[in-house]
Amino acid sequence: MAADSDTAHLLEQVVLECLGNSLYLDKLKSKVGVVTEWGAPSWLVLQRLSRKGAQSEQQLADARHVSADYMHRLLKPLAAADMVAAEQDAWVITDTGQRALDKLQQLFEDGLHEYADGFTSDELRIALDVLVRLRETVAADGTL
Repeated sequence: MAADSDTAHLLEQVVLECLGNSLYLDKLKSKVGVVTEWGAPSWLVLQRLSRKGAQSEQQLADARHVSADYMHRLLKPLAAADMVAAEQDAWVITDTGQRALDKLQQLFEDGLHEYADGFTSDELRIALDVLVRLRETVAADGTL
């Protein structure tokens, strides 16, 4: 079913806001002290391993809608930095990785607290759902 023109226009605005916000997000990351050599995809892998436990490379790739090759390229430097480790046929977050993730999450929580007053939990859940669905929809056209 094709989207009506209002829906298509609103989705266009969501995408443009995401792209436009990338500059502000970089500034925000610096302000709250979240400057790392790892990008968001790497941190999302650590977060998933922390929450879900051991995962195969394919499970991690499927969860992010990326190819196994792309996931392998994400995991390789994380493993070299002792953030993750391969155990049997699965990847796990190491103590080093968990400490780094905990520190990052604390920096975000402390730094973003001042901005949270303008939003309700329901609004943020809806925004997150929309952004995840948008990523998944675009990823369905082909994986990275």
